[in-house]
Amino acid sequence: MATILVAANGGSTKTKIIYKAYLSYTQLKEELSILVEEASWSTKRAS
Repeated sequence: MATILVAANGGSTKTKIIYKAYLSYTQLKEELSILVEEASWSTKRAS
């Protein structure tokens, strides 16, 4: 996941993240889903 965050730092398209992080589209989709879920959980917990 850290690779995705580094690749996306400063804004990026999914395609650029896939190339920079050496992922397939399916892998990226799964990882982004997890990141969004964790971010949502963190936001709810902080409130």
